Amino acid sequence: MPSPMVTRLFFSSMTPTARPLMGPSKAIDRIVFIVRENKTFDAVFGDLPGVAGDPKYTLKETTEDMDRVWTNLRSLARTFTNADSFYNVAVQSTQGHQWTTYGRTTDFCERTWSADARPVPLCGVGEAGKPDEGSLFDWVQKANVRYDVLGEIVGTPLVLPAEYNPIDIKYPGGPFQNITYPDHEKACHTAGRMRVACDLGQLTFMTLPNDHTVGVSPTNPTPETMCAVNDEATGMIVDALSHSPFWARSLVVITEDDPQQGGDHIDYHRTPLVLISPWVKRGYVTPTHIDVASLYKLFAHIL
Repeated sequence: MPSPMVTRLFFSSMTPTARPLMGPSKAIDRIVFIVRENKTFDAVFGDLPGVAGDPKYTLKETTEDMDRVWTNLRSLARTFTNADSFYNVAVQSTQGHQWTTYGRTTDFCERTWSADARPVPLCGVGEAGKPDEGSLFDWVQKANVRYDVLGEIVGTPLVLPAEYNPIDIKYPGGPFQNITYPDHEKACHTAGRMRVACDLGQLTFMTLPNDHTVGVSPTNPTPETMCAVNDEATGMIVDALSHSPFWARSLVVITEDDPQQGGDHIDYHRTPLVLISPWVKRGYVTPTHIDVASLYKLFAHIL
């Protein structure tokens, strides 16, 4: 596990003497965790200046074309904090969603994921595939931290809070992850909750999976189109949050559920991670070796 220094490396405006030794953060009380789909670090950031990247592995041949398709994510990575040594230990989405909701996988999942071809994987959904300690949602629920889950079924607690339903059944495309439903409609819905209803909890977990893509058949949008729609939705979420009452005390964390797309010059598991907040370092690339479990440690320190 990474050391507590992980928190210090990301945040610029909080000195050691200003940070409390116990209790939640005095500066940040809201986290938006955006999980996209199936990209390695080099695939989307390999040509950016100042990173440990290799442009041979980017999904488009030129920086201009990369900026055209991934306009928002790459702009956010340049503007805020970009991690070039973040690793997701998953290989495919069957494991990936267990990592992003539980912070680890299980022996059962590791032994069965490659043979699991059903629409709903057992990893993190079936009882045999769940880690005993529960998911991120179990943890925050036990800590009386209000949370919202948008478009994810893996990790759902068996017993939900009595006073509210954290599962957004009105999330466009449904409460299950829906790869083919347009992400920008999901972003519009979430933006409305941020700026109009102002009803999001302290932790918002949302999936924006269009960048998974669905192949090149004539009946589907092209992979480039789906990646561009996904990127537009990502930008819409950050734009809405930055113009909401929540912004001054918020942290946005953007990553991918797994690196299934392949192609990275350092390691197949290296995955994008961008942190966005008034409190993070600007124009900063952190080389600290971190993983999904590290993010949950960070979330625990903040909340």
